[in-house]
Amino acid sequence: CPLKMQGTSVAASAGSIGDLFTSLGAKPPVLGEEYARLKEQLRPPQAALGEAWQRLEEAIAKEALEIAQKGSGVIPEVDFAAIEANGGHFPAEVAHAIQKRGCVVVRNTVDPELALAMKADAERYIAANKDKLAGFPQDNPMVWEVYWSKAQMKMREHARMLATQTALNRLWHCRASGDESPVDVHRPLTYCDRLRIRKAGDKSFTLGPHIDGGSTERWEDEEYRKVYSSIMNCDWEEYDAFDATHRAEAKYDLY
Repeated sequence: CPLKMQGTSVAASAGSIGDLFTSLGAKPPVLGEEYARLKEQLRPPQAALGEAWQRLEEAIAKEALEIAQKGSGVIPEVDFAAIEANGGHFPAEVAHAIQKRGCVVVRNTVDPELALAMKADAERYIAANKDKLAGFPQDNPMVWEVYWSKAQMKMREHARMLATQTALNRLWHCRASGDESPVDVHRPLTYCDRLRIRKAGDKSFTLGPHIDGGSTERWEDEEYRKVYSSIMNCDWEEYDAFDATHRAEAKYDLY
């Protein structure tokens, strides 16, 4: 039976992803006065901010029109074989599209039979440990607080998964100050994440817009702030989302 903590099962007390997002029902945090002072320090001149905002609105309107016309076609797609044939790199035109859109669909990475077998294995693991696991939504979980099941580990260690991750890492660059770059893009690290098994047609789990990898640290930590210096200076067009120069030494977890 599940362990008990002050009359509550481990599964219930552990919480779920629903506790982290206001779009899923979590209460928004209350920030202190220090954040108002920080924002005042960072705020650019009003005239420059207004001009930058206008340019941004015009750019977004243009992109929104293209998305409306192309639909999901704006998301780049590539077959894994193309990465393999290109020495572990995305073809140049695909790489450019990924850096523009921030996402990609890589086809034929894992055989369907293996993917389905691992899904079934994960479902068996959940069924055997259901009383000890937290999930969301609570009445019909599809996102489980499961990170290290055997099925997940097998898929993370799959050679083609690692090759795809490495190809993605190689889209990044770092302007090193010395002879050695502080960022290694050729050896991927294992990234553990929750397990999601979505039921067809489900709309109960939809995350609001968010960015992982820190929160207010982006503005509080001086090194992390340098990542967004072009945006802070109202030159958002110069921002390079794949420049890891200041990310290596940034403090992501102040809290």
